[in-house]
Amino acid sequence: MQTLYDRPDLYDVIAPHDPTLEAFYLSRARERGGRVLDLACGSGRLSIPLARAGFKVTAADLSGAMLQRARQAAAGVEVEFAELDMRDFDLPGRTFETIIVAMNSILHVQSLEDFRGFFQSVARHLAPCGRLAFDAFVPSVALLGSSPEQRHPVGDGVHEALGRVSVDETIRYDPLTQINHVDWYWSTAAEKDFWRTPMQMRQIFPQEMPLLIASGGMRLVERLGTSTSARSRRGVTGRFASARRHSSGRPRSAPRLLARSDQLRRGGQSEACPPSSARLGTALCAFAYPTIRTVS
Repeated sequence: MQTLYDRPDLYDVIAPHDPTLEAFYLSRARERGGRVLDLACGSGRLSIPLARAGFKVTAADLSGAMLQRARQAAAGVEVEFAELDMRDFDLPGRTFETIIVAMNSILHVQSLEDFRGFFQSVARHLAPCGRLAFDAFVPSVALLGSSPEQRHPVGDGVHEALGRVSVDETIRYDPLTQINHVDWYWSTAAEKDFWRTPMQMRQIFPQEMPLLIASGGMRLVERLGTSTSARSRRGVTGRFASARRHSSGRPRSAPRLLARSDQLRRGGQSEACPPSSARLGTALCAFAYPTIRTVS
C-alpha cells in the first residue's frame, strides 16, 4: 500500500505553504547562521525559503518521491539534497549550525533504539554551539481513547487535477508502545474515500522528551509551548501563542511566538552558547497542544 509520501501532489494539498511555519524556523536558523540541515524535508516547504534567505541548506528525506518534488520546486535555488534515514545517518565531514525536524516528523521515530540513533546522528552533525530545533504536538488522552471507528477531520485543500480534496482520519492507539495507528481517508465531491493512507505516529509526552533527547547524548536547552487556533478550542492559557495542527499528523501551523521557555540562564540573561555546547549537542523543542474534533 502506498504511503502519504509516495504522493507528493496530495501531500502538498494537505500541507500547503505556511508563512508562520517558515517564520518560526527562519528565526531559529538566524540565531546560529551558516548551514542548515532540514531532516524529513518533504517537498521542500522549509528548505527552499531557508535557502532563499541565504542559508546553505541540505535537505534530506527518506522518500525519493518527496525529494524529486522538492528538486523540481527548488529550480533556480541552491539546495543540496540527500536521501537518508534520519534514525541513523552519516554525511561525512559535514556539520551544521542548525538542524531542523519540522511538522511532527520526529513522531515517525518510534522505538527507544531509534530515538537514540536519531539524536546521536544529529549530535555528530552539529557544529560547535549548533542546535537541533523541532516541533511535536502534545498527545490528547481523550483523543487517543476515542473509538477507532470515529472519524476526525484533518483538513482540505485544492488539488491541481482532482479539485477540492478533504481528509478524515481514524486512530487506534496502542498504550504499550505509545504508537498511534492512523488511517487517512481522502475524498472528493465525486468520490468518497478514493484513497486510504496508513501512518504510525509515536506519541511523546512533554516530560518524556528530555529523557529521549538525553538518551542520544544531547540536552534540552529550551522548550516552547503553543495552543491550537482560538476558533477551534477554548480554555488554553494566554501564555501560549496561536497555532493550528492536524489532529494526529503534521501541523498546519507552527508557533507564532516563543511564548514559554525553560532556558539555561547566567546572570539573568539567556545563554546563547554555553561552554559545554561545543561538546554536548543541544536541542530546542516546541509543543502544540491538541484539540478534538469529530466528523458528524
